[in-house]
Amino acid sequence: YELFDAFRLGYGWPDLYVRSKSGEWVWIEVKMPGEPMTEAEARWWKRYDGPGMIAYSLEQALEWLNKMDEGGQNASGNRI
Repeated sequence: YELFDAFRLGYGWPDLYVRSKSGEWVWIEVKMPGEPMTEAEARWWKRYDGPGMIAYSLEQALEWLNKMDEGGQNASGNRI
């Protein structure tokens, strides 16, 4: 995987921009279990219509990326 750490962008932008093994770029917001999104994050995700997820663990994010890669699916529109 390739990774861009977008955490410091602020203004609700997700924490990570990740390129999967199949070449798809996806946004991932990283949260602690039970941690809610900020108002800015919620606004960002409401406007964004592409692939991405809110991950509560590394395992959850990797599972989602692996499923996307194994299926050979284009990630566009895949959202968790």
